[in-house]
Amino acid sequence: MIDDQAFVLFDCPPSSGLLVANAIFAADEALIPVSGDHMSLNGLAKMLVTIKKFEPYLEKSIRQWVGLNRSFPRRRLAKEVEGKLRKHFPEQLLNTQIREAAVIAECPGIGRTIFEYKPSSQSAKEFQDLASELLERYEG
Repeated sequence: MIDDQAFVLFDCPPSSGLLVANAIFAADEALIPVSGDHMSLNGLAKMLVTIKKFEPYLEKSIRQWVGLNRSFPRRRLAKEVEGKLRKHFPEQLLNTQIREAAVIAECPGIGRTIFEYKPSSQSAKEFQDLASELLERYEG
């Protein structure tokens, strides 16, 4: 624990580079975001393979969570992806979904979090709900 912080989050790129390798060694849990398309399923598969490669060198197992992120829940494709995730990752798929919204795309451009930029937005509520769900699962 660092000072009064209970959690440290590493936001890593979707790759298997050195940053991701170091994050895997430092992590106890991994949240893998998946958008509602088939390419994102490929990215999920690659990330799971990457974590599995490091398992022999870790002195612990990493709990893995899958979260639907920047999805369009009304699209047929997004529903198909969610169905596949529910089938293959029933215990790891988080209930909270982050829907696609312009405010999320705007945040990096202005260098602010969603909570700083639009704290009363639906997106901020979804991220808060996601954090609450992760805490519940962590404690449970």
